[in-house]
Amino acid sequence: MYTLDVEKRDCTAKAKKLRRMGIIPGSINGRHLPENLLIQLSAVAAKKFLREKGKGAELTLNCDGASYHVLLKEITRAPLDGQIQDLSFQVLTEGETFNGAAQIVLRNADKINVPVQKLVHEIPYRALPANLTEIVEIDLSKLRTGDRVKVSDLSISKVPEIEVLLAADTLVLNIEGR
Repeated sequence: MYTLDVEKRDCTAKAKKLRRMGIIPGSINGRHLPENLLIQLSAVAAKKFLREKGKGAELTLNCDGASYHVLLKEITRAPLDGQIQDLSFQVLTEGETFNGAAQIVLRNADKINVPVQKLVHEIPYRALPANLTEIVEIDLSKLRTGDRVKVSDLSISKVPEIEVLLAADTLVLNIEGR
């Protein structure tokens, strides 16, 4: 499991000033926390983490001697340049269901030579921490021109412990014809 070291953030520090100093502000939220924790981490560490993981990633945050098993709930980016503005994490508690989002990853795109129209980029779902998933893979080498993939065709839809929060007939991608 991925681990990030973070620090508690001073409430009086302005987020804009922190970002100029190469620090990304964030928060840890959880029903069982006495209060939300304001945190900060280096922009370098945040970028490295987001190259490997994305929204919906499960990880451990180490903060001032305490460890938190969390889910990355939200990534806020600047609209113009896409720079990371803020990261929000949610503490995972065993036995409690959580809303997550699995990123759709297309495999073997080089095996087909027709355009792929990806209509959905992530699948929202609800599950217990033991059943969280970060990605849903679609193997494009198994598809032909004119094929359509719906939510009901995805592997995540076939796991009884995961409640997919999109309609089963929602179109995820389309292999366009010539």
